[in-house]
Amino acid sequence: MMMLIENIVDGALAGSIYSLIAIAFVLIYKASKVLNLAQGGLVLIGAYLSYAFICQLGIPIIPAMLLTLLTCALIAVLFERFPLRPLLGQPILSIIMATIGIEILIRGCSILVWGARGWRIYPQLFGLKNLEVAGLYLNRQNVIAFVVTIVLLIILAYFFKKTKTGLLMRAIAEGHLVSQSMGIKVSRIIAISWVLSAVISAFAGVFLGSMMNVNVVLADLGLKALPAAIVGGLESIPGAFVGGLIIGISESLAQYYLGHGLGEISPYIVMMIILICRPEGLFGLKIIERV
Repeated sequence: MMMLIENIVDGALAGSIYSLIAIAFVLIYKASKVLNLAQGGLVLIGAYLSYAFICQLGIPIIPAMLLTLLTCALIAVLFERFPLRPLLGQPILSIIMATIGIEILIRGCSILVWGARGWRIYPQLFGLKNLEVAGLYLNRQNVIAFVVTIVLLIILAYFFKKTKTGLLMRAIAEGHLVSQSMGIKVSRIIAISWVLSAVISAFAGVFLGSMMNVNVVLADLGLKALPAAIVGGLESIPGAFVGGLIIGISESLAQYYLGHGLGEISPYIVMMIILICRPEGLFGLKIIERV
């Protein structure tokens, strides 16, 4: 029984990293109705940049983290300006294909700069010693990632409810044409959503790098958060958090009781079950059309 509880708790804590990336998915989807398949690349570049600043350039950790977040934000602005902004108003499939191109470009540039083979040894930013809580031994880095995710949710809740930019982002989520007719600069708000998404993805990249070291396969782990976003509902930030926890727990239990192979595919099995039962996700908006 204790092992079951420990796997559930450890899975929920690990799932908080999926929640971070899922929130990044949701931010862009809410603003532009685009499923950003470059999200794994944004996680990857965050991990590699922080590694470069800390290990290769010898910059202290806190300034290195700030430089990582700033650089990722600038990269997001560049990608939003080109090729995404010229595609605004075009078929959604065209924009999604552009995000796939961005993902491939980020991977290719990462391989060109840091190489494709081997894992870059990332510094242990948060320590290796596990935490003991009520007889449970918990991964310290997972606990810190969980706390960061909760703090981020609180900040985003305030941002969307109390700030002008947050309210504008909620407005354009209802429709671009209506928002433009009211004088809202939709392209600027979409650019802000990309910046926020890139910064959050960079946080996730730092956590993944500290836990696993750095390699291009981190981009694949970033895309594993897509089931979390879909399970929670692509319009809901709290849903992204809950979806990440569900995916993390299912993966942890499947790996322990059924083996590593089934653990790898368990997020997609959970996603399919949720979509069959509730196509819009657990917290997604159910659209009713009158004919």
